[in-house]
This record gives sequence, C-alpha cells and structure tokens, in this order.
Amino acid sequence: MRYFLLMAIFLFPLALSAATPKVVASHYPLGILAQGALGVPAQILIPAGVDAHDYEPSPQVIKALYQADVILYHGESMEPWIEKLAPELEEKGKILLELDALLAPDSPTPGKTAVPEPETELHKGHDAHHHGGLDPHFWLDPSAMAKASQRIRHRLESTGKFLEFSNADSSKPQPNPWEQQLNSLDQEFQRGLRSCSSRLLVSEHEAFGWLARRYGLTHRGIRGMSSHSVPGAKSLAGEIKALQAEGAKAIFTELGSRPKYALMLSQETGLPLVDLQPLHNPGSQETQGGKDYFYWMRYNLSKLQKGLQCQSSK
Repeated sequence: MRYFLLMAIFLFPLALSAATPKVVASHYPLGILAQGALGVPAQILIPAGVDAHDYEPSPQVIKALYQADVILYHGESMEPWIEKLAPELEEKGKILLELDALLAPDSPTPGKTAVPEPETELHKGHDAHHHGGLDPHFWLDPSAMAKASQRIRHRLESTGKFLEFSNADSSKPQPNPWEQQLNSLDQEFQRGLRSCSSRLLVSEHEAFGWLARRYGLTHRGIRGMSSHSVPGAKSLAGEIKALQAEGAKAIFTELGSRPKYALMLSQETGLPLVDLQPLHNPGSQETQGGKDYFYWMRYNLSKLQKGLQCQSSK
C-alpha cells in the first residue's frame, strides 16, 4: 500500500504536466496557427463565415474564454472584447498569446504589428470598427506565420506550463515540421512572384499589406484598411488615373465579398477582376475536402501570378 502511495505522489506532477491544454483562438487563422505550433486543436470562437470585424461575442463564447487554458488573439486591434477581459483572465491563470505583441519586432512601425493605415479621404467620417490603423493579416505572409508559431512555442515555454506542447528549446530555436512547411511555402511565393509585369496589388480592402511587403509588391486598398469605408468620388477618380498611369494589370477582390468599388473601377479601366482568399474566417465549405491553409495560399499565389502577369521561375 505504501509503495502505491509513493508511486502516486511521484507520478502526480507528471500527470499534471502531460495534461493537454484547452486552447481557444479568436478566428480561423489563429486556430490554424495553434494547431501547427502546438499540435493541439483549437476551439474557434468566431463562427465560420462570420465577419470578424463586426463580431460581438455571445455568452457561450465568453464562457469558453474562462474555460480555456491558452487563448490566441490579435489584441485590441481586432478583438477589443478579449482585451477588456485580459487582466481578469490572466489573474485566473489563463495563458494569453497576443499576436499584436508577439509580432511587434517584425512590424514596419516600431511597437506596432502591421502596416500603418494612411489618412486619406477614404477614411473621413468613418467611425465603424477598424484596426486602429493596423493591418492584422499577418497570416497571408507564410514567413510571418512561421515566426508567430515559433514565438508562441517560446512564450508557452516561458510560462513553465504544458512544456511538452511548446516543443521549444531556447538554446536551439529550430523550426518544427509545420514551420518548415511554411518556410517552403514562402520560398514558393518568392520564386513565383520574382518576375512580374506589374508589382501593383490593388484590392477593394487593404488586407494584403503583409503579403505585399514580404514579396516586394505595392499594395493599395480602394476602401483603405477598413472594409466599411466609403470612398468619395474624388478618391475614385484619382484611383482610376493612378491605375492607368501605373500600368496596373488587374484589380484584386476577396472571395465571397461584394466588390462594389472594385467592379466600378474595373468597368472604368477595363482591368480584369481577380479573386484572392484573405482567409479572415472562411465558410465551412471553403475548408473541407483538403482545402486547408496551404491549399488557399497556393490558390492565392496562382491568382497573383495571373493578375500580375508573372513568369514562372524555378
């Protein structure tokens, strides 16, 4: 009896250590990030197909936050409703992985996570949800996704909890297999976008800043950073002239969106519309049948090559 008691005492800490963390992520890209970085499926808080920009959490979603061990979210730029609860959640021992903070060293603006939003006529009078002047769409840059994954693992390691899931060793910061896949995907983009007739990526919503910066493209959004901004007639007229003067080859839209202004500019300039998948929060049918993150990113690469008239490069 004494033997079994001693064994139970000895093994109890190991049992706690081996417990699988309950992970939640605010929306689809962060759920993919959690799965790849930690090897643990994450509960997605924002339902598939729902616009994350306007989301208001239900009581069930708030409950899920308090039941979680690890929480992935962007920060105040995307989920102010989580940011408000952050102090209390941390007091309760939750591990909050805030991507705005984790990616700050790679931001083009010191202390920021993403590309600053220009102050133009497009944004005047707009008081709907925005990103505070930031582009949170880092997941459209595979290299940034890989860095986020590695930093998540190191952050988890620093807490001393769930160490077997962090798979991190600060003295040997080697990429895990998923991060290696991301690095390979990054190389595909580097080769695929190396030689293009145009390097101008104009889209309805300025959601491709991270991707454009990584691969040397110039990105401009007709609506600016906010998907709710209403461009004025003067801005649209200026954009038409700019597209013609700068030799644009296409106008890019987002799958599933209603690109009112992109369609208008396409009709005025004769430029074709080319769909991209922003992966904000795709519908359930868009993520079935093998259509995962890598499928859609390669889809985006093929569409960019088509729209920018790129030559194949090996």
